[in-house]
Amino acid sequence: MKRILMALALFIGCGMYAQAQLPQPTPVPAPQPNQPQAKFAVVRINNTLSGPVTMYYRWVWSNNGNVEAGWKKTTIPAGKQWSFWYTYKNNVAKSPDFFVRFDTDRQVGVSFWEYGLGRGAAPDFNDPSFGAIYTIKYSQPQIAELIPISGFSKVVVINRNTTNPF
Repeated sequence: MKRILMALALFIGCGMYAQAQLPQPTPVPAPQPNQPQAKFAVVRINNTLSGPVTMYYRWVWSNNGNVEAGWKKTTIPAGKQWSFWYTYKNNVAKSPDFFVRFDTDRQVGVSFWEYGLGRGAAPDFNDPSFGAIYTIKYSQPQIAELIPISGFSKVVVINRNTTNPF
């Protein structure tokens, strides 16, 4: 019973810590005279590894925990960039938090990590000059990690010992 209570306290504590430390979206600047209004929260991930990376992602509102969309799966080919976006509702520049999971062990082992990523405001989700930009690269010989590239991108490791969500 004591172990169960300790595990529950740890679980609740980790959830509150992770939620309190999540990156906030990039502030949306006021539109300039010839600049279009931001309509999307955008995350771009570059895969610099020699092989594809299967990534699981979802959007979750931090203020109430509502999941905007359940876990989805995509594969980012080697040397390619993948864009994820959320369309702002009612022209209000607010978006849910963005989470990704992937197997960071690029050898035969399995080691899923979950990250919370900052988002960047964009008038067009296809324009590569907007959004929060990250890259997947090796941090150790066989461990791949997400690294922020643009100045306003923020990475928070939520869990270094999670599972495949499917």
